[in-house]
Amino acid sequence: MTARMKFFWRASTILFSLINLMFLCGITADAYGEEEMESPTYSIQNLQEVSFSADSVGMKDCFPTVMLGEAFILTVCRGQAKKSDSGKLYLMLIENKNNEKTIRFRGPESGDAYYIRPTVYGQTKGGPWIVFAESGAEFSYGVGVYFIEKDFSMHFAGQMDVAIGDEDGPVSVVPFIRVQTDNGMLCFSFTRDVVKVKADGSYIKIPRKRIAFQYSSGRLTQIKSCRKDILPTPFPK
Repeated sequence: MTARMKFFWRASTILFSLINLMFLCGITADAYGEEEMESPTYSIQNLQEVSFSADSVGMKDCFPTVMLGEAFILTVCRGQAKKSDSGKLYLMLIENKNNEKTIRFRGPESGDAYYIRPTVYGQTKGGPWIVFAESGAEFSYGVGVYFIEKDFSMHFAGQMDVAIGDEDGPVSVVPFIRVQTDNGMLCFSFTRDVVKVKADGSYIKIPRKRIAFQYSSGRLTQIKSCRKDILPTPFPK
């Protein structure tokens, strides 16, 4: 093989490799969209469970109960003080200081849900924290999203009315939530395809790359993807 033939052979091989690489990149871009946000920095917090009674603040049957800091309890309780509250479930943040209990936050009532299961995510044990509170009865109703700041102020951001499809009905999406951050922005995506739950228990299947939730200005908004090009609003500090 002459030197000229060797040159053209090598050039054609390099050109073919470049075309193949461009083709593969095209498939990737088409399948997964634009550049996504950075890897998650939030993780599940292993918090200490404690025995707790909230009778003195008009609540009962508090479970689960976990410690946040030295004096705050995150728990789910049933109401008992008022007839309208009786038996209904609430996610609550209760301060327990000097044997005196004070309700610092009580979330929206759970309707006909049989349970609320909170999972706490954080960057450090000192907060701030994200609480994913999944609720349901015979099937999962979705996940309420709450934020607890370092000063232990707490607020409800919104509802992610999605779950994971299962042959026995929708189940919790919480194990498949991915918390993503980038330059102060915060977005929740999913590692599995989800179903959007309707009030009658029916649901619509949604591919995981076609749904996400953005948190900004204290509120939660459904978006199509955690892509940088569609996240113009920074996460409030």
